[in-house]
Amino acid sequence: MGASYGLAILDQELFLTGVRNVTIALLIIVSLGALIGVIFAPFAEALLWPSDEMATRGVYLEMMFGAIIAICGGASVAIAESNEDLSSVAGVAISSALVPPAVNSGICFAYLLVGDYFSKNDVDTGLFFRIATSSLGIVIMNSFFIYATAWVIFRSRSGGSRFLFKKMDESHDPLKKLERKRKDSILMGTAKM
Repeated sequence: MGASYGLAILDQELFLTGVRNVTIALLIIVSLGALIGVIFAPFAEALLWPSDEMATRGVYLEMMFGAIIAICGGASVAIAESNEDLSSVAGVAISSALVPPAVNSGICFAYLLVGDYFSKNDVDTGLFFRIATSSLGIVIMNSFFIYATAWVIFRSRSGGSRFLFKKMDESHDPLKKLERKRKDSILMGTAKM
């Protein structure tokens, strides 16, 4: 959400930090998928790889439902964030739109590379390549929809104000509390010099 919010308030550093963080997170998820692919490659034939769930990634109807989940996830996180009410449901919506296709992509790319070493039959590299690339495409498409939806909501709710979201009451601001405590200790004569 940092990237969407940074773009909405025109904060380049926040935007770039958000893009960097999500890129690192997705690389870790794809890498974990690849590790799973390598570990389970010897059992791929017994597991009937590619399974129906793996193969349906990239079917246009499935992509449409994934886009709807991504739009809802982006909207729910932006609304929850802007209303000071972080909801775990919003995180679940985003993770369900991004994690399964990212892991599937990693599994299929890894099996493309090591599958021939473990399979008695020739690995259908074209099929696994198509599944891996379409899964990666779904991750990119869903990321776009999540961030675009969140940006629209952040932008529409900000009304041009840079700090509309998560305004802190002074009584809850830790820096203000520390400053008040210091002033109180000076007034009471207990300040450490």
